[in-house]
Amino acid sequence: MSRGEGVTYQHRDRESGLALVSVLWALTLLSLIAAVILGMARQSSYLEHYQAQQLVRRSAFDALLHRSILGLLDKRPDQRWHTDAVPQSLKWQGFEAVVKVQDELGKIDLNSADDELIRGLFRSLNLSAAEADQMADRVLDWRSTTGLKRLNGSDESDYRVAGSPIRPRGAPFQSIDEVRLVLGMSDDLYRQIVPAITVYSQKATIDPQVAPREALLALPGFDSDKADRQLAVRSQLITEGNAGSSQPSSATIMTVPMTGRAYTIAMTLKERDKLFTQTVVIRITDEQKGRYWILAIE
Repeated sequence: MSRGEGVTYQHRDRESGLALVSVLWALTLLSLIAAVILGMARQSSYLEHYQAQQLVRRSAFDALLHRSILGLLDKRPDQRWHTDAVPQSLKWQGFEAVVKVQDELGKIDLNSADDELIRGLFRSLNLSAAEADQMADRVLDWRSTTGLKRLNGSDESDYRVAGSPIRPRGAPFQSIDEVRLVLGMSDDLYRQIVPAITVYSQKATIDPQVAPREALLALPGFDSDKADRQLAVRSQLITEGNAGSSQPSSATIMTVPMTGRAYTIAMTLKERDKLFTQTVVIRITDEQKGRYWILAIE
C-alpha cells in the first residue's frame, strides 16, 4: 500500500469515528428529550389527579355545608341539628364525615361583651387576679374608641415601651386572631381562650344552652363543677331526645329562632388515613332569596 492510500484510509477512519460520536450524541440527546417528556407527562398526570381530588373534596364540603344549613333550618324541632358542637357523623360521596355546628351566641363576643364577661374569661384561667384584670383591660382598651386607658390596661405608649411594633386598633376586633396582637397575649393564653371567643354574635351576653365549657366558666357564679353539671344536663337531654330516633345525631332540644344568629360549621372529611378540614361561619337571614350569608371560610 502506497503512502497516499494510507492517508486516505486514516481519513476515512477519522470520518467514521466522528460519525459514530455524532450518532451517540444524537442518541443521548434524544434520550434526554424523551426522559424530559416522560417526566412532564407524569407531572401533568399527577397534577390532573390532584386537581380532580381537590374538586371532589370541594364538592363534598359544599354538599356538607348545605346539608348542615338544612339541618339548622329544619322546622321540626326534634329534627333540627344541635348547635353546641355536637358531632354529626355522615357518609358523603365516599367520604366519612363529621360535622360540628356551634352557635356563636354561645361564645364571648370580643367587641360586644360587657366588661364583667371579658374579665370573667381571664379570671377562669390559670392566672393571678392581677394578671387576669390586666389582660381583660388590655383587650377592652384595644377595642375602645375613646382613647382612654383603663386602670390595668395599655395604650400606645405602653406598646412602644414594650418594643412592640403594634398599636391598639381603637376600634372593634376584625377577627378573633387579632386578639393575639394584644400586649401580653402569649400563644398558650390564646389557645386557652380561643374556644370561648367570637366576633360574630354581636351580643353582650352568651347563651348558656349552647356555650362551650370555656365560655361557661366566664359567667358569674360558674366554676368547674357548675359548668360540668350544665354540660352533663345538656348531654342527658340530648340522649333522652335521641332515644328511638332514626337519626340519633340530628335530634335537638333547641326551639329558638334562628334568624340573625351566626354559626360556625366545622367539617372534617376522612379519606383513607388522611383528614381534610374546612370551617365556615354563616349567619342565618330572613331573606327569601338568600337564607344565609357566609361570613368567613377557613
